[in-house]
Amino acid sequence: MDIKNTEMNKKALFFDIDGTILSEKTGQIPESAVRAIKAARENGHLTFINTGRTRACVPSKVQNVGFDGILCGCGTEIVYHGESVMHQGLSKEFCVQIAEAVQKAGVASILEGEVFYFAVPNRPAFQSLKNGGGLSEDGEMTLIFDWKPEDTFFDKFVFWTDEVSKEEIILDLIKDKMDLIVRGNGFFEVVPKGYTKAGAIRKVQEMFNITLENTYVFGDSSNDLSMFEYSPNAIAMKEHDPVLDPYTSYVTDTVENDGIEKAMKALKLIL
Repeated sequence: MDIKNTEMNKKALFFDIDGTILSEKTGQIPESAVRAIKAARENGHLTFINTGRTRACVPSKVQNVGFDGILCGCGTEIVYHGESVMHQGLSKEFCVQIAEAVQKAGVASILEGEVFYFAVPNRPAFQSLKNGGGLSEDGEMTLIFDWKPEDTFFDKFVFWTDEVSKEEIILDLIKDKMDLIVRGNGFFEVVPKGYTKAGAIRKVQEMFNITLENTYVFGDSSNDLSMFEYSPNAIAMKEHDPVLDPYTSYVTDTVENDGIEKAMKALKLIL
């Protein structure tokens, strides 16, 4: 069967990073996934990373796979063929307020933008973040541990709580201004109000005149929920958060066992 594309049936494919494209066990991207992405593009489909990470936190090995673009920071930035075509950062004033609230609340936090500002209280629960939590292993990211609130500028942030954290200080500040994503085990992700992975997909649809029926999303975690709720073609990796189950249309194999390529073949996106 010839599955070469016409404009009418062009599809847009959106992939999470960790646990979907990138193995959390090996730290590598399977060759089968790289091969599948290349084949999809050769068939005329558009391929995008859709991640909660800001652009500075997308590893070069992911960018070098050859995606058409990257939807960063839960939809706060859209990069197409290496060019930023949309970017929504937080105001300088609000960044300062958040940075101060994070310190007062006594949470561990990463304020995410072009650089990453770490707030790490000296408590046992947060010791793993003292060296950047593994984020700096490839030396590609700028991690700053010694900073002042007035020096910060970022797009979104995450924070971790323990038994003595006062997270209500943060929640009171962001109420009605930002959305809180509960990641579990005291871990929270905070993004500007109304910005989601689903919202980023809608913008891509508008840019390229892609119908909803021709969108396909691939993911594994609660962070992928908005795009699973949105797209009718939601592919979950074998190891995934059960919160995705009500919206999943297809379950594939694990990352390590060629799950991406297997799903794309089964759904006739590639041969």
